[in-house]
Amino acid sequence: RQFMLKSISQEKKNFLLETFLPNYQSHLFENPDSYLAKIFGLFKITHQFGSAPMYLMLVENIHRLSKRMLVAIYDLKGSTLDRSVLKKMGTNNVTKTTVLKDLDFKARHGSLYLCQEDREFVL
Repeated sequence: RQFMLKSISQEKKNFLLETFLPNYQSHLFENPDSYLAKIFGLFKITHQFGSAPMYLMLVENIHRLSKRMLVAIYDLKGSTLDRSVLKKMGTNNVTKTTVLKDLDFKARHGSLYLCQEDREFVL
């Protein structure tokens, strides 16, 4: 699968449109080889009966990268609230394709240090 649909809250949709996307777009234009997942669209789904709309984001599926290259997958959001998979699953049940979270990264690696060139490439 080349794409994924991800549901997002209205607050996150607002943040994306107002704050994140302009900088993200500039970054991708300046860094076409960036490893950031590409965002291809943002959609609003409404229901007939007046219930709250649903927001969906169409993103590149980064899981299609070669499994041989894969060491771990992290869904990093910059938050610590409910951001650990290891506490729920235990370390024995984790595979290379288990999506880990912020506190798992911190527990396994502490911090991420990059040289200036790599930092500019990633950010």
